[in-house]
Amino acid sequence: MRSLLFVLATIGLFTTCTEKENQSLAVQLKNASTPPQVYTIKQNTATTITTKGGIKLYLPPNLFVLENGEKPEEPFQLEIKDVFKKSEMILNTLSTVSDGHLLETFGMMYIQATANGKNLKIKKGEAITISIPNTIGKHDGELFYGAQVGQTINWNYAGTTRDTIRFEETKVPLSNGKEKINRTTYRYKNGYKEFISDTILLVKRNFIPEGDSSYDTSSYSIESYEFNITQLGWINCDRFAEISEKIDCTIIIEEYSQPLGYLVFKNINSVMPVLFNKNGKATLQGLPKAYTAQLIILDKIKGKHRWANQIIKIGELSAYSVKTQPDTFENILKEIRNVDK
Repeated sequence: MRSLLFVLATIGLFTTCTEKENQSLAVQLKNASTPPQVYTIKQNTATTITTKGGIKLYLPPNLFVLENGEKPEEPFQLEIKDVFKKSEMILNTLSTVSDGHLLETFGMMYIQATANGKNLKIKKGEAITISIPNTIGKHDGELFYGAQVGQTINWNYAGTTRDTIRFEETKVPLSNGKEKINRTTYRYKNGYKEFISDTILLVKRNFIPEGDSSYDTSSYSIESYEFNITQLGWINCDRFAEISEKIDCTIIIEEYSQPLGYLVFKNINSVMPVLFNKNGKATLQGLPKAYTAQLIILDKIKGKHRWANQIIKIGELSAYSVKTQPDTFENILKEIRNVDK
């Protein structure tokens, strides 16, 4: 009997060590990320919250219900995680892609509400008002909701610019009392801006063509973007990256187990996932030509951490062959955090 207990105890100890050793790489990265902020609030009271990253939330009273529609017991807990840095995107296995189109993020946020351990949802007809600071100093920020797709999250467009035509113009005064207008026409499909044509117009100065819906966003500054959100989970304020020329690229990894890959762009707040197939090959489409990016591949083979880190200029090569090198998890974390420098 003692021998059996000893064997069972040994098996239990071995199993615990093995589970820890083989813990998912994604889980390890998430555990190393900045922990969420937790708030305890009352159901019948309006609440205003400002996160550490500067996101403001206004929660009206009687906002939440249980998933079955019933009223929750008070108080309830609100868990919030805001993500602005590229390193935090990697640690949370996030990226900035919507249906294959590269996004540039102003900031992301995860929201979860619970009462006595039970998940809550926003009551139908209600919403949380959020204000996300304009951290990148650009225009066209819109709302996206995150949906888990395999190893990463796809950002589903939830903005207001759907299936419309817009004009962007620059006006050049001429000496003869006229103006030259350089007009670019775009079509928006589900929020994604597609180029249609360039046109040059000559008009009398201060003349505005009838029905002209052009606008000039260069003369004002947006401090924050405000949205009413009707669902919990991952929320993102993004703009579609403006890419004049797109190309494709192939990444091949030589030895692998559970690789996680990221293409971290240097000059825009964007991270693209590198998703490998069973043969260790990843095909990246719609990349911005001539942009500089940092290719990071993380893996764990037989319980040992490995990684690769390479600076590439998009378009110089059509394919890259990469081999990960062993390193400690601590050193890898240190280098991941360096992508923000």
